[in-house]
Parts: sequence; structure tokens; C-alpha cells
Amino acid sequence: MSYALLLLALSTTSALAQEAVMVGVVGAHDAAMAPAAQEELSRVLVDAIDAVPGLDGLAPNEVGQRLLGRKELVIEEALLTSGRARLDEGRALYQQAQLQAAAETLEDAAGLLAAELAYTRKAADLWDAWMLLAAVELSRDGADAAKRAVRSAIAVAPARRVDPIVFPPSVVALHAAEREASMANAGTLTVESVSGDARAWLDGVELGDTPATAAEVPPGPHVLAIHQPNGDMASEQVALGPRQEVTTSLAAAAPRLGVAAESGLARRQQMAALYRSVGSRAALDVVVLVGRTDDLVQVQLYIPGSDAFSTPRPVGAMPTPETVGAAVLGALEEVDELGRLKVSAAMGMPLSVGIDSNATLARVLLAQDISVASTAVVSERPSRRPARTPRTGSSDKKLSPLVWVGIGVGAAAVAGGVATAVALSNNGGTPSGTVVLKPVFGSARLR
Repeated sequence: MSYALLLLALSTTSALAQEAVMVGVVGAHDAAMAPAAQEELSRVLVDAIDAVPGLDGLAPNEVGQRLLGRKELVIEEALLTSGRARLDEGRALYQQAQLQAAAETLEDAAGLLAAELAYTRKAADLWDAWMLLAAVELSRDGADAAKRAVRSAIAVAPARRVDPIVFPPSVVALHAAEREASMANAGTLTVESVSGDARAWLDGVELGDTPATAAEVPPGPHVLAIHQPNGDMASEQVALGPRQEVTTSLAAAAPRLGVAAESGLARRQQMAALYRSVGSRAALDVVVLVGRTDDLVQVQLYIPGSDAFSTPRPVGAMPTPETVGAAVLGALEEVDELGRLKVSAAMGMPLSVGIDSNATLARVLLAQDISVASTAVVSERPSRRPARTPRTGSSDKKLSPLVWVGIGVGAAAVAGGVATAVALSNNGGTPSGTVVLKPVFGSARLR
């Protein structure tokens, strides 16, 4: 009986041991690089990674396939992280009665959240920022500023009501009065597409196929956007006056992902949020980051299992795809057999590049049909292993009885001198509660 269990465990661990470290390639953050050049770079990187035993390169459209059903979440996490952080700071300052600092912080939060509305289609946080700013202004006798903030909140979400448990009576009353006045002066917005069929959006709310008209729109600033199935899009901010009827024509173009921050630190924060979300939601072991900073192309890795970025490796001002590929393989020598950054490897800050300069990744995330999102991989290339369940951070998943048997017998085999490597992970690089056995690859095999 024990002999049969041993055979069962060895066959189970043998199958699991075929897993390779998955390395996602998602284009390059280089505004000067044409889409075709990004596609060629992605192909070269995937081929170079696939040539290394123990590594499995995933092209942009393959990464996109692993993100099906979660792309909107990735966009939200990548683009709203900074604005939400400022919103939380402003709320805390308001609760501490630091009104001047709270007003400045909430203004900043509203600007960050409004800038990304065309991409995230999420207006709830923006509404919160405006209404909290109104509460702050009323607390410091800024009646006119409070009215402007309330009108901005009404413009972006006219149907939303103020919770009297959250906001003081003065804010509730001001919102009710301003909403009545705004709706009495509502206008009409029509959006047309001059670049083929598209879906139209107003302040994050879908209007339908173009041409699309929205009636009963309150006066104020609004964000109109069109999105096509392949990811092409366009957006424009429109200031609607009282009882105006405005028609806007938009031409969809190659997509970009959000609006790049101005400061170097804020750009690093945007990149950290983006690559963390892509890596974890697609259940990748490594994500390759290629970007141009100060006219120098650099290569970096994000390792979800370690939640760390590797040290950037400069490639040059005008590198070829092959030299970039060599730099990526050199960086991968710092990743261990479990897909984590080696203890001896130095960590780095995310590259300070524009989140909006990677056309390949933008198309992958914004395209409705993943088959037309990117051609950076030969579609017939067989998958080397099935997609794993995305990491959720939960730890309540149960192991199957078969795997438990494999663990017990595997441990006994190790005690008896059989060299079997078993790695257990409850968070980070692998799905919670999963037994993973991977072939060891080191610097000697990467050369």
C-alpha cells in the first residue's frame, strides 16, 4: 500500500514539476516607439525568454487572455491609486480639523480622479472628493467655494444623493438646493464618432452606440469618451452651460492608458500600481518593464512573489530588440526557481516613465476583443501550461486529498534520501494553499 502511495506521489509531483516560471511581456513605455516596433520588440523578447529552460514567455495578448474579466479592475487599480490616496489624506485632515490642508489635498484628489475618468469610467471617488471639499469649505465659511464643489459633484453624478449619516445637515441642504437649481437648467449632450462605430460614455456612464445623446445633463464640466472594440478611443472635456445643447465629434485613435503624472515620484507610483495589478491579476511570476527615461532605454523586472522591482539595467538610447532581449535575460538571472527575487539581488525603484506611453499594454487593457488587441505573438504558439487562478490574497482554499497525499509521501521520500523540492506558498507568488514544484534554473542556465 505504501509503495502505491509513493508511486502516486511521485507521478503527481512529476507533473507539477513541469511548471515553468511565467514571464509576461507587455510592450514598452516609449512614446517614440511606433506600435509596429513595439510588436516586434515583444516578439523578440518572448522568443528569447522561451529559449531558456525553465522560463515561459507570455506575449501581450496572452497576458490579456489571463486578464479577461479583470481588465477593468487593473485599470482602476493602476489609475485611481494616487487619487484615492489623496482622497483618504484629505478625509483624515478634515476629521482632524486641518481645514486649509484638507481643502488643498481634496482639490488635488479631485484633479487626479477627474483626469482618469475617461479610462476608468469610475465617478464615485470623484464625487466623494467634491462633496468632502464642500464640507471643508462650509466649515471655514467658504460658501461660494462650497457651492462650486457641490455643483461639480452634481455634474458628475446627478442621481446620487447625500447620505445624512456621513455629511452634516448644512452639506445635505446645500446639495439639495444646488441639485434642484442644476436640474432646472439641465441641457443636452450629443457625442458622435467620425472614426467608425463606437460606444459613447458620459462621466463614466455608458450612453450606447454613437451617435448618442444624453438629456437632462446638469451644467458644469463633463467628460465625453468613445471606445472601439479594438481599444482605440478618444475623450474630451466639455463645459456645458445652462440649458445648452452641445454636439461633440470625436475621432478614435491608438489608445493610451491614463494620464502620466508630472513629478518623477508620482510616475514611479503609477508604474508600481500598474505592474503590481497586472502581475497579480494575471498570476504571473515576472513582468518585464521596458521604458525610456532621459533618452535612455532601460529594462526592469517586477516580481509579484517578492512584490519587488529589480535594479534597472540601461540598454542604450537606440537599442535593437536583440540587445533589449539580452538585458532582460541578464535581469532574469536575479530571479530564483520559485519566480522570486533572489536574496542576493538588489531591489530598485520603478522606472520613472509615462504610464500613457505604452500603446501595446493600453490596447491589451482597453480592447474588448482580446483577439485583436495585440499581434505580438504567433497565435498558433501552444501554451506551455494552463492559466493559474489569479492571486486573491485569501488563504481559505483547501488542498485536494491527492495533493495532501503527495505532500505526505513527498516528505517521507525526502527523509529517505529522495531529492524532491517542495515549495508551499500561502501568499505572494502562487495561489493560496497550492503546492508548487518548479525546476531550478540559475545563472549558468541563463547564459
